[in-house]
Amino acid sequence: MIHSKNFRPLTILFAAAIVTSCAPSGVPKTFTGSNAVGNGTGGGSGGSGVVSAGSVVFLTQPGGAGAGLGWPQQPIVRVLTTAGAAVTKPLTIKLSIASGTAGAKLIGYDVNNRTAAGLVSFSNLSIDRAGTYTLRASVDGYDSATSLPFTVGAQTGNTYYVSSAGSDSNTGRSTAAAWRTIAKVNASNFGPGDSVLFAGGETFTGCLTLGTNVTGTPANPVVVGSFGTGQFTLQANCTKSESSYSVITNPAAIKIGGLQGLVIQDCILRGNQAAVQAAGATTPPTYGAVYGILFNNGFYGSNLATRSVTVRNCDISGFYTPHNSDFGGDIFLNLSGPTSRITIVNNVIHGSSGTTSPDDNGIGVSGQAVGSRLTDFVAQSNHIYNIGGRANAPGGTVGSGIVIAGKRLLIQHNVAHDNGAHVNTCGGSANIWAVEADEVTIQYNEVYRANPKDQVITTGHPNYGGCDWNGFDLDIDVTNSFVQYNYSHENFGSGYLAFIDGTWTNNVFRFNVSAQDASPNGGFGALSITNWHNVVGTVDYYNNIFDASSSNGLPIYSGGTNTVGLVANNIFRRGAVAGVAQMTNLNGANLPMLRFDTNAYWAPITDPSKFDFYWGTCTFYGICRGLSNWQTTVGQDPSARPFTATPAPLPTPSAAVTCPVSTILNATGHSGLASCLSGYFTPTVGSTALGSGLDIRAVSGGRDPGSHDFFGNPIPETGASFDIGVTAH
Repeated sequence: MIHSKNFRPLTILFAAAIVTSCAPSGVPKTFTGSNAVGNGTGGGSGGSGVVSAGSVVFLTQPGGAGAGLGWPQQPIVRVLTTAGAAVTKPLTIKLSIASGTAGAKLIGYDVNNRTAAGLVSFSNLSIDRAGTYTLRASVDGYDSATSLPFTVGAQTGNTYYVSSAGSDSNTGRSTAAAWRTIAKVNASNFGPGDSVLFAGGETFTGCLTLGTNVTGTPANPVVVGSFGTGQFTLQANCTKSESSYSVITNPAAIKIGGLQGLVIQDCILRGNQAAVQAAGATTPPTYGAVYGILFNNGFYGSNLATRSVTVRNCDISGFYTPHNSDFGGDIFLNLSGPTSRITIVNNVIHGSSGTTSPDDNGIGVSGQAVGSRLTDFVAQSNHIYNIGGRANAPGGTVGSGIVIAGKRLLIQHNVAHDNGAHVNTCGGSANIWAVEADEVTIQYNEVYRANPKDQVITTGHPNYGGCDWNGFDLDIDVTNSFVQYNYSHENFGSGYLAFIDGTWTNNVFRFNVSAQDASPNGGFGALSITNWHNVVGTVDYYNNIFDASSSNGLPIYSGGTNTVGLVANNIFRRGAVAGVAQMTNLNGANLPMLRFDTNAYWAPITDPSKFDFYWGTCTFYGICRGLSNWQTTVGQDPSARPFTATPAPLPTPSAAVTCPVSTILNATGHSGLASCLSGYFTPTVGSTALGSGLDIRAVSGGRDPGSHDFFGNPIPETGASFDIGVTAH
């Protein structure tokens, strides 16, 4: 079963993010105060006269590192009842900075603890400014806890300056004695706490290599950034002349590998591929920089570990390859060895010539056994757009905003749009997707307009071939993952795709909105489930909205068999064609293992007998004509709600709303999308969506709805009514 009653997601809020951890409910364990490690000071439960339900404790204190880097010692928090037993019901844990440097942000991720009842074990938390801090862990109705003080270190090593007025014969130790070239930086060694600062507003030509010459530590990293006013620009000039291709030898503006403790910040990176190709053909072919920033462990002939690296506040554009069998990206991870604690935050990643820019990918990944090599990765608050890709590339390799693989991955508060314009193969692209991944959380993102460049449509596909252009996708070999609290709109393909193949199980899509996704001839639905080789894949969809009324695409599409799971409390909306509204295209003899229950079907016609449900065992050419026919013939969705009455059961925009980018990038938890979409997707008074949903905790096997809805409202206690859609009242 999907998310059996043995698993309880705990939702954790902290200063720059909300994250989800799954901890099994198990049997409550007793706990005495002597077991806590320096629990710090307690706090009230939030109001005069409120009786506390228990307390929050730090079992392990946070341990600092350098600014912007994940801490080697991450906090472990437990929530206790007044009797000292571990609390196992879903709760919202608010983790925030209690004291420290003004303006600092807490960044990071927790999805680490899936085994110990009542525990929340964090991974890859960091703070972006130096100082001495305490953290506060709080839960509404419980006494809070404040951690012991810990230090986020400032740079303590040497500072080296680089400027156009400098000389490589200088010491580099002051602005008056600055170095001049990137070549000098590449030939130098840097230790813990050292900084290499380029003059802001100036352009430096070259390609930077940071490997075994960098010996930072997580507590005292090497920092590469800017001094003075503005960001420095690195204009790549590296090339390669050969007929074959290799990630190790392909040029990159910045190569990173075999090191730990590094921060790249406040930079502008620009590619040279267009200039190299404009110079004319050569034999063998000459290629410019394929990658903006390349993570690769194999530069020195051994797969050295790469750990604790942050890329932040950079503008990256113009990196791709014309080689038909190759692909690159603006930030790219080629994983030939263990790579962990990588944080990509607050960057602008984009093409430079509109939606048809040739950049291969925004953030991309490749490598053998890639899913086992990257751990504790965060992509947060990045703006990724105009990643056009190219025609005839290997399927699924270009045109994506973020494609990532590994374990314990967090993708949140990003905006990805207008990607995939040149793609004409299948297997991608998507604005955000994961492959070969375990314990992924994709949340609080907005994605839109993943579209082919001309959208001249023939039956089934664009006139130049290809498929996908999805909003979100959990692809081959993804397990134990959540896609939640996201907003997808106006994508040519699916808003939300489950591509089930390999080991693909225990995944959940909940409290998401799809608005006007799925072109009617794109071959997908706003929600698509594709089981390529009919493997047994388990997935749940609950409390989502799939509104395809204006795009006139299908709300639901499924191909293949053996998909197991629950589809409940969703709203599926379709426009009418010739007086009939086709709601589903679901085929395969074993689809009864996918249970539909208490969903709402909505179309601008007043007769639910005109709702068509395509299903493999229906008698009218595979069509169940009418909701009641689908219910009786197939036995699906016995408590379905047809929405045919006026006024509408919930307000929706006449055209998809595009949120201000800064609203999403700078949000805490649900606040960005909730404020942008305020007034939409919330049931009106008297709507049949209010209180008529299925209590998914009570179904066979049990599902946990989390702690809050799309807008941040708390989920009702057991026994209370549920809404259909993305709200809880």
